Amino acid sequence: MKKVLWSLLLAIISLPMMAQANHVSVSGNSFVDENGDAIIFRGLCASDPVKLARQKKWNEKYFAEAESWGANVIRFAIHPENINNYGWDKTLNLMDEGIGYAKKHNMYVIIDWHSIGNLKDEKFYRKMYNTSKEETFRFWSTVAKRYKDEPAVALYELFNEPTTTANDVDLGSCTWEEWRDLQEQIIDTIRAYNPYAVCLCAGFDWAYDLRPIKDNPIRRSNIGYVCHPYPMKSEQPWEPKWDEYFGYVTKTYPVVCTEIGFCLENEKGAHIPVISTEEYGLHMMKYLEENTASFTVWCFDVDWAPTLITDWKFNPSTQGRFFKFYMSNKKKNSRTARIAVTREHYNTMRVDSEKNKPTPVTEEFTVHVGRNDNCGLNVLDITPIGIIVDFGFQYASNDYIRGRSFYISEGKTKTFYMTDVYDMHISSTIRVLEIQR
Repeated sequence: MKKVLWSLLLAIISLPMMAQANHVSVSGNSFVDENGDAIIFRGLCASDPVKLARQKKWNEKYFAEAESWGANVIRFAIHPENINNYGWDKTLNLMDEGIGYAKKHNMYVIIDWHSIGNLKDEKFYRKMYNTSKEETFRFWSTVAKRYKDEPAVALYELFNEPTTTANDVDLGSCTWEEWRDLQEQIIDTIRAYNPYAVCLCAGFDWAYDLRPIKDNPIRRSNIGYVCHPYPMKSEQPWEPKWDEYFGYVTKTYPVVCTEIGFCLENEKGAHIPVISTEEYGLHMMKYLEENTASFTVWCFDVDWAPTLITDWKFNPSTQGRFFKFYMSNKKKNSRTARIAVTREHYNTMRVDSEKNKPTPVTEEFTVHVGRNDNCGLNVLDITPIGIIVDFGFQYASNDYIRGRSFYISEGKTKTFYMTDVYDMHISSTIRVLEIQR
């Protein structure tokens, strides 16, 4: 069974990593760098800079190892208790050091205010997560001022896991509208110092439930959404629930699953909701690829489960072997694909019948990941079973307007069309003829 799983995992691996850190922004449902090229983040969660510094593990070796696993992003989980006990200035200095190491090793950084509970009522799951609205605003204003000119700090994750439900703790009450308003206030605080910051917003149920976004999204631009779809958050088959709880959001906004992961039932720290096997990893990776979503795996540490490593020689755990294999192979990928593109392009005001329409033109191209100027397509990813393409438009001025990303399987066809303000009908039908392995 495991041989089959590893073989299937190889069948969804592609997309090279970034060369260096550039400013990140949001375009459509994608994160993009300062050149407008789409980025899919694939990386690891650091446990906490203070914890690791106390263990003398917050050093360049830690970041070099993360890079060697194929990570292009690393998430700093800043716990309120730790920053207060260790000291704000000392913690911020640790963050500075970590950002420097991340840049040296070609990784972006996500800064995460790592609390769990109900910020509105200031009720939290455990002592280590205790904070307040005042302190949260202070943290984000401090971070925004300190890193406003640092492009490696790509994403600001406002609050780790919002929830009003826990088995043994009263967490008060909070409606989605109240939580949405509070997140918007945090974004406004950040934007007062860094107007271009990309902010990540989470839903309830321990950052799993994004269903309210459908009717009541965050009313700010340049944002992404967060989900933590651990294996026991829903029963198998997972995909229908993932579609309902967060997958549909990827059609409109960028999504980062800032915590995923699993451990076997007999492994250290096994607990609900993380107990599963490599089967979860396979399903999750395929699902995120097909929905062009990003992720960071919890946790690059020997203590906090599900752990990715079993010791400080960085020997991987069960999930560590899985995700190291996956990400490092993504880094090595350089596939191409043969596609056929059929185009129609005419002025609707000048064509009054089907007979007068110009004959569609079909051409074949070999494409790679990135902008393919020979056919005007931006290919985000090439897997052994299909391609992910951004359907945008390139005008005579060579301006490229990003559209939406779609997955097209080998042998399948998808048509994109629009009528622009000049009454021009533009359509492209793309058929994936062959993935060249």
